[in-house]
Amino acid sequence: MPIPHLSMPTLRQLATRVTNTFGDVQAGARLGRDLPAYLRHPTPRAEAECRIRYLLATREQRFLRLVQRAIYARPDSPYRALLAAAGCEFGDMQALVSRDGLEGALMTLAQRGVYLTHSERRHPPGAGGEGARCVPRGCDAGRRQ
Repeated sequence: MPIPHLSMPTLRQLATRVTNTFGDVQAGARLGRDLPAYLRHPTPRAEAECRIRYLLATREQRFLRLVQRAIYARPDSPYRALLAAAGCEFGDMQALVSRDGLEGALMTLAQRGVYLTHSERRHPPGAGGEGARCVPRGCDAGRRQ
């Protein structure tokens, strides 16, 4: 009986796994460091409600600032490439969010193919023989840690 061929991960795939694992360990360490202080000093209910109302009232403006900073200001952003392919400049994004709201704008963009799958974000094109629509490097560069 022949022995089935076991494929070995490439060096790039191993490096990606190690990098992802290291990021997960860092996130866990931050949680372990910050959670006890958070639990010792809970936010009063009225303050939490006020903060939530503020965040909900300003979410579209904050989203547009994030998009400007993390996507349109970065020529290497994979999302910028997808938005350009869909013909969506920043002014178009502003109009779309203004007209349809944030959820409606995101649904419209997704229907036009402006999204990255989890696989595309986690594995650069060619790493597993997958044909990604764009290079996902830098997807999280605009996010605050």
